[in-house]
Order: sequence, then structure tokens, then C-alpha cells
Amino acid sequence: MEINWEEIWQSFVNGCVDLAWRLVKALIILIVGLIIIQIVSKVFFREKTNLKETRKRMNPTIKNFLKSVIKAILWCIIIVSIICALGVEVASIITVLAAAGAAIALALQGSLSNVASGFLLIILHPFVIGDFVTIAGNDGFVLDIGVCATTLRTTDNKHVIIPNSIVTGNSVINFSREETRRVDIDLAVAYGSNPEKVKACVMDIIRAHPNVILDDETKQPFVRLTGMEDSSLKITARAWVKSADYWPVRFDLLEQCYNAFNKKRIQIPFPQLDIHVKDRK
Repeated sequence: MEINWEEIWQSFVNGCVDLAWRLVKALIILIVGLIIIQIVSKVFFREKTNLKETRKRMNPTIKNFLKSVIKAILWCIIIVSIICALGVEVASIITVLAAAGAAIALALQGSLSNVASGFLLIILHPFVIGDFVTIAGNDGFVLDIGVCATTLRTTDNKHVIIPNSIVTGNSVINFSREETRRVDIDLAVAYGSNPEKVKACVMDIIRAHPNVILDDETKQPFVRLTGMEDSSLKITARAWVKSADYWPVRFDLLEQCYNAFNKKRIQIPFPQLDIHVKDRK
């Protein structure tokens, strides 16, 4: 049997040309895809944009989150297009991706739950970076909103990393959403003290503080006798301040009330128990 080397050579050349053409198409798709990714990043996620007011106020972390997600989607499209350009059948690609997706989903159920919760946080935005919040019993400033977890920085500079599924599954208290907050202080004075004298003393202290809001009729200071405890009278004081001034004002009012009580000889009682002994004789 005679071997036709010319036909073999021609088939080899045709195969190389076809492969080269497929590689060129794949390279073109890759280059065009990279250009599209760069354009999308610059147009939709640049710092200074005139598209919409809400986009100007978009949090940097949220922009990075969305940028990463969009890039991942575009890369998936590019990879599938390149594989198709190389001659692999689309049905085979879909079958492989479906099987791989099912296996990954089963292996990463917790992580995927965190990612889905991350999307919810981006959509609902219950807080932004810099807000002071309480999440699942953890207090702190929001330092980062990641794809899988949210990071808080406590007041003593500890980092608390909370999975996003826990964030969305628990109540979130945001202390920074409103511009103003109410400072509530409970004071104890001895029985026998003049309530009017105590209330006047506390009210003067509140009104004298420069950071207490006094020009809003709906946010006027409040000082009243609110309880008669076992060993003391309970005086409740309330004042409205800007959210950023909450803790300084609270500490100032407590210290000033203590000093004023000492100066005016208003007693702050210790817990006490009276025992009466009866003589049975």
C-alpha cells in the first residue's frame, strides 16, 4: 500500500491553518473583551462622573464590590466565547459548566450564602462605611463591606469580621443613619431630696451645654422624676444632640451632674436595706 504523503501534508497544512485561524479569533475576542472591561470600569466606576447624583454618593467599597462582580461576569462571557472560537461545542460547554456549578454549589453552600447576602447588603444598604452599628451583639464602625463578610472596627480598635449571612440574618442597629440622637441619662438621688431642686439643677446643666439642641421645638430637653427605687429616687434626663456629639455630651452631662450634686449637697445614695428587729419578750 502506497502512502500518499502529499495528501497527509495537505491535511496537516489545512489543520494548522484552521487552528491558527481559530487562535487568531480567540486572541481577537480576548483583546476586545479586555478593552470592554476597561471601558466599563472607567465609565461606570470612575470617581468623578456626571451620570447620576446617587452614583456620586456611592460608597467606594460598594463600587469595588460591583466592579468585581461585573468583571467576573464579563470574564465568564469572554472565556465561553474563546472556547467556542476554538471549536468546542456549546452543548458540551453548558454540560460541563452545569456539572461544575452543581458540584461547586454543594461544596460552597455557606460561602455562596454569604455572597448572596453580600448582594442583599449592596441592594438594601442598611449601612455604609463609617456608620456606627450593632450587628449580632457586636458594636463598631463599619470598616469594610466585602463579598463574603463585613468588617467592624470597635472603639478599642479591634476588627470584628462577621459573615454576611449573619449580618442579614440578625437585626442591625444603625446609630449613624439619623443626623441627631437622644441622650438618655438616669440619675439616682436620696429619698428626702427636693425633686424640683434636682430637676432644675439638671435642666440648667443640659441647657448650658453648647452641643445640646435647643432651637427645635420637637427636641426640647426633658427632666422628670420617673421612678421610686428601693434605695433612691430615679431622675431621667433626656437631651437631643448631633449623632457625632453623642458620647462626648453624655460623658459631660454625667460628670457635670455629679459635680453639681456635690456642690448643692444633693445626696447620691448607696444601695441600702433597712432591717427591723422586734423584741418578742
